[in-house]
Amino acid sequence: MLDPTYLDPPIEVVAASPRLEMIMSRLRSAGMRPYSSDGPVDLTAAEPLLIDIKSAPPEALRRVARGQAMQQQCRPLAILTPPGAPQMVTDAVVISRDRDIVQLRARLASQMRREARLAEFRIRGKTAEAFGVKPPVIDPDFVPEVLYLGDGGANFLALQSALKAEGVSVVAALSFRTAMDYLDSRRFSAILTDLTTGAREGASLIDWASPDAALAGVPLFALTTPETDLSDEQLTALSVCSDLLEYNAEPEVLAYRIAQMIRRYVATSPSFQNKSATASAFDSATGLYRRAFVEAHLKRQMEESAARHHPLSILTIRVEAGGSGAVTRLAEAIRNHLRDMDCAALHSPGTIIISMPMTSYRGGAKLAERLINASVRDAKLENGRVSWRVVEKRAYHTPQTLLSASLTGPFMREYAA
Repeated sequence: MLDPTYLDPPIEVVAASPRLEMIMSRLRSAGMRPYSSDGPVDLTAAEPLLIDIKSAPPEALRRVARGQAMQQQCRPLAILTPPGAPQMVTDAVVISRDRDIVQLRARLASQMRREARLAEFRIRGKTAEAFGVKPPVIDPDFVPEVLYLGDGGANFLALQSALKAEGVSVVAALSFRTAMDYLDSRRFSAILTDLTTGAREGASLIDWASPDAALAGVPLFALTTPETDLSDEQLTALSVCSDLLEYNAEPEVLAYRIAQMIRRYVATSPSFQNKSATASAFDSATGLYRRAFVEAHLKRQMEESAARHHPLSILTIRVEAGGSGAVTRLAEAIRNHLRDMDCAALHSPGTIIISMPMTSYRGGAKLAERLINASVRDAKLENGRVSWRVVEKRAYHTPQTLLSASLTGPFMREYAA
């Protein structure tokens, strides 16, 4: 019988027996595929790396620390260390208890999404520059607005006060309906969900597998504590969050970190100015990128995907009839529900293509169903049909053949009226 565990994400483990066997067993139970490190740590590998401080050779950690200092360390990193131990490395997932290894997959996924997001925005800026599009000028006095999902207890009140002092406006949603109303009525810079001890209701406010949760188009930050035993709902929330912050400091320190993180996300977001003056890059009717832009950008995305060993998929959406302005209305709805690192373009009249970094075919198909259901609902198409097709990049694809594959073949009929 075929063993499906080969589909689990791999992770390299630097540890010695008997802790090595224990760590690998826990990683398997968490849905990962661990393998023991053999020889010096490869700083350029794509797989995540876990170093056990208690049993790993000291040279392994020193090598990684030197690699980070020389900007050679790019692989996701996790450190299994006793509480209070000195930290030689930065930008690593820190695990203080052996039993928290089960959270590692979700926490690493969050870290990898953050890096993929920043990489996408960096290369999209290069593509935009080639089309004469200038990046936005960020107002240093900009006041981010944050939607808080939690129980509104004492921890929230202290954090809200500290965030206000940092120039961040916080709106609390204490029910699912309230959260959805807020998301429909205004644009937030970020969503902050509390997964710490004493805030158990934060994760249950939202169905994290729903279209609204997955496609809000707003960065989701999770507050966690190392000693928290997360429920299934909280682990699901953690697996879809953009980034996480450990609640292990005073509210003022945490508020400063949150404010800096939000401002960094806003500053790196590719919301380019003067779209009307750059007709070569943007379609004036739909607000989407033009075909020439996405064709040029896809080459950079494929190079980034190959370098990081991350999947990349193309979603093609076709609109047939639907009344006057159907494509324009659907495009606007898609922009409101799209993930910020996805790149949507009008390929031809009635055809929209969306490149989706770090997304496999299976994930792209789920994403397409959620996106199109929500967008068709918001666009209020009177008559017509919307169909879609997802294609995942393969090693033999070029930008031209990948786009060609996304435009030919069977399409799923998602909506008809």
